[in-house]
This record gives sequence, structure tokens and C-alpha cells, in this order.
Amino acid sequence: MSKNLIAILFKEVNMAIPSEVIAQVLERANIYDVISRYTTLKRSGSSAKGLCPFHSEKTPSFSVSEQKQVIIALAAEQAEVL
Repeated sequence: MSKNLIAILFKEVNMAIPSEVIAQVLERANIYDVISRYTTLKRSGSSAKGLCPFHSEKTPSFSVSEQKQVIIALAAEQAEVL
């Protein structure tokens, strides 16, 4: 479970969801399975890459680490680890 991801989720929902609930979701949901519902991911080593669902792009710059349960959006003005 990534504490960075929990912090970002809190910011996105204005802390309307208790941290315990967010932690339970992160423990039960596989980030690769969730993200692959919204964008096509291609396995590349220990991670997967695809087009960023948050930005318009033609070259894959979005990375999902199933092991670490994090995503990295490189198309952002500066790389974001979510």
C-alpha cells in the first residue's frame, strides 16, 4: 500500500473518505487491473506502460508498477508518482 497514493486520494476527495476505507481498497484492489480498464497497458519488465488516461499523448509515458502498486504519469509537467 502506498502512503503517497493515500495522500493523493485524500486531496482528491477532500478527506470525505476515512483513511481506513482507502487503505482497505488499496489492499484489495490490484492497481494493474483497475488501470487496465481505462487504458491499454503493455507489460515492460516488472511494470506496464501505456498512454496516460489523464493527458492527451501519442507516445506511451504512463507506467504502472504492479509490485509497488503505484502509477507514474511522466506526461505531467513533472513526473507524478500516484
